[in-house]
Amino acid sequence: MKRRVIVFGCQQIAVDCIETLLRKEVEIPRIVTYELLLDKVYGYKSVQGIASENKIQCDMPKQLTRDYITDIQALKPDVILSIYYRKIFPRELVAIPPLGIVNIHPSYLPHYRGCVPTAWALLNGEKETGVTIHYIDGKIDSADMIVQNKVPITEEDTGFSLYNRCMRVGAELFEQVIDDILSGTAPRIPQPVNGSYYGPLTDQQNRIDWSTPARRIVNQIRVFSKPYAGVESKFLNKHLIIWKARLGSQNGYLLQGPGKILDLIPGKKTKIVVSGVDDVIIIEDYDIFPPMDDIERNVYLKIGQKIQ
Repeated sequence: MKRRVIVFGCQQIAVDCIETLLRKEVEIPRIVTYELLLDKVYGYKSVQGIASENKIQCDMPKQLTRDYITDIQALKPDVILSIYYRKIFPRELVAIPPLGIVNIHPSYLPHYRGCVPTAWALLNGEKETGVTIHYIDGKIDSADMIVQNKVPITEEDTGFSLYNRCMRVGAELFEQVIDDILSGTAPRIPQPVNGSYYGPLTDQQNRIDWSTPARRIVNQIRVFSKPYAGVESKFLNKHLIIWKARLGSQNGYLLQGPGKILDLIPGKKTKIVVSGVDDVIIIEDYDIFPPMDDIERNVYLKIGQKIQ
């Protein structure tokens, strides 16, 4: 008898995992998703698209209401998969599938439970993160694990590159363990009691506070680098959107107070050397709004000017 699998999933990893399921002897009576506005910009395939191609009903409920949960229960799923689906599952839903609800979480649990773990790991200067496939028990990312793998974080990584690498690793891990999940023989590895939890990023995270350590500022810029929204700073009445920066203490600059411009390095785009609280930051890629002409650039971009 074919296992009945319902998928709650979003973004490229959900598409990849659904493609894996379609190669198995399973029934997929329902896919539940919500499309994020920028997914096409990021180059992700559409979950709705793969559902339509395979004539699978695809729902986009705003809330997982009691009536909707009753509808899911009527489909009698053997297992429910949560693949980057960002809503919390009510206990009534968790109790439905006899083989449980299985989640793919982009961190090496028990560390970085909660929201946007790849961004927090990068912001905090971690050298590695990971991906964990685990069961859901109604709490947040705390139930028994099936498998996990570490993912290195390089100096070149941005929030986007790390997020995408974790999606690829998650899809690969899913392919390795899906047969065990479907047969009910997947391991249940209890999570250690210790660990960490992080909430959503706030608006404060994409604004620079020049009094924070320079390494954290550089990491902050990496988290929000293109194609994300960038981090913002200001000087006079201009908005400075920063895409890329690096530490520059090896260049021999002396600190002169957080946010002060120490040097301007000519090039295709002038690099801005800024004093941090404990190191020098070289801003290599940025945009200024409103845009400046050459006269304004000479007025605003000058050594000694302070960026707020």
